[in-house]
Amino acid sequence: MKDIPATRLAALVLTALVMLPITGHAKEDPALDEYCGEMNPHMDYHGLYYGPFDYTNPEDRAKHLVVVENHHFTAKVQTLEGGSTANDVGGDLAYTLRAFPNHHQALETLIRLWVKQKQDPPRGMEYSVNCWFDRAIRWRPEDAVVRVLYGNYLLRSDKVDKAIDEYKVAEKMGFLNANLFYSMGLALVEKKDYPGALEYAHKAYEAGYPLPGLRDKLIRLGVWQNAKAVTKKKAQ
Repeated sequence: MKDIPATRLAALVLTALVMLPITGHAKEDPALDEYCGEMNPHMDYHGLYYGPFDYTNPEDRAKHLVVVENHHFTAKVQTLEGGSTANDVGGDLAYTLRAFPNHHQALETLIRLWVKQKQDPPRGMEYSVNCWFDRAIRWRPEDAVVRVLYGNYLLRSDKVDKAIDEYKVAEKMGFLNANLFYSMGLALVEKKDYPGALEYAHKAYEAGYPLPGLRDKLIRLGVWQNAKAVTKKKAQ
């Protein structure tokens, strides 16, 4: 796989994920107190220890990412067409997330696999979706992209309040981009906090978010106003 700068990759991952519809949720995730395994060194199929590595660390990416992506997180796995070295997509995805617990694209693919299969854990994976995020956050709690992805998963699990909490954590970390604003806006629509949703919609579109879905929702609800109108109303 061609290497992509981490900031650009984060934007691509989040854009792909927020395009998934919120309606038609897959099976709800298990209880949060389930056992999700220790973050021990990962042994590969050859009996050699491989990882865990940090997806946001340039040295780890340069030395180890190509090995995982060339053999396990292939295009076939990313598009959910089938496994690369395993019988199911889940087997190769699990290998990827054991080697790089906070692999952004792999976590995004995990959510799409869960939505597609309506099964948790997905086939070929030893942990639930929630567990894989638990592991990613334990591994690198400061990774804001993981927090946004986890929020997107929670939103699709009808856990809106918890999703908003994760988005707020990412905001506090300084991860302020169009994808986060858009996701927060969608969550606030679910909460019927329409002024808040409108505020985040304006932030998303001012930051260049390309899709009209959030704006269309607010238009259908009769609460959409353009940014100039809102600014004028606040000034009065």
